[in-house]
Amino acid sequence: MNMKETQRLLWQGFQMAAAFLSIFPAKNAVWDTKTARYAVFFFPICGALIGLVTWAAYIVLESLYLPAYILAFFIVLLSVVLHGGLHLDGWMDVSDAAFSWRDKEQKLEIMKDSRTGAAAVWTTIFLLAGRLLFVMYVLETDVLPIWFVLLTAPVLARTAMGHLLISAPLAKKDGLAAWFRADSKQYDAWMLLLISSCWLLFLFLLAPSYIGAGMFIGMIVAAVYWLGRYLFIKWFGGINGDMAGALCEGVETVIWFTSVLYISYVMA
Repeated sequence: MNMKETQRLLWQGFQMAAAFLSIFPAKNAVWDTKTARYAVFFFPICGALIGLVTWAAYIVLESLYLPAYILAFFIVLLSVVLHGGLHLDGWMDVSDAAFSWRDKEQKLEIMKDSRTGAAAVWTTIFLLAGRLLFVMYVLETDVLPIWFVLLTAPVLARTAMGHLLISAPLAKKDGLAAWFRADSKQYDAWMLLLISSCWLLFLFLLAPSYIGAGMFIGMIVAAVYWLGRYLFIKWFGGINGDMAGALCEGVETVIWFTSVLYISYVMA
């Protein structure tokens, strides 16, 4: 493959990632398996863009002297709106399937059902309510900079999502996860981690005093990723696109909770 072809695939991959993971306009995105392979590399970058937009919105809202709980509400709102609720849909589907207590095949069928069950409702309420409280705590304590978490959480969440898509065993040979996996290479998962690590290194260079916080968050995210991966395989026999979305939402909330723990027990 020549340089010009690689550049074309990278640009198309970015457009596809933006169209898939966000509400950012990408009308010329090419939807094929070859482009999908390169799109995964841009998952962390799309997360960074979402974080930057949220941070910019926070700066504007803070200038209006709004209370912390209002600011926290808008941060959580943007964390959902900027990806069009796609990952939240995965969270709800997986919740309904996981709490059905059926066998693996029936759980996978439940995930295809467009109807919303009770488990999807109550788990989503806890997920977003918890995120709201954690964001509020970070804002009110004003110890760990809000920009640091805003530029870390969406990047690591989408890194975990992409890594799961291209490395974990598949529940079925068709579907979104299988489509992203079709042209992927064995080393792609490592490339994804490298790209995400470069972003974190950039943040550490901007704020060296928060390297400890970043490392702490990173270790917790790694533990949650492997736990989620293990449970998906145990409960469903493998992963699919819904599980990747569920992991993304779960990791993002866990990062905010981890920030609360770091402020309360490490920085105290």
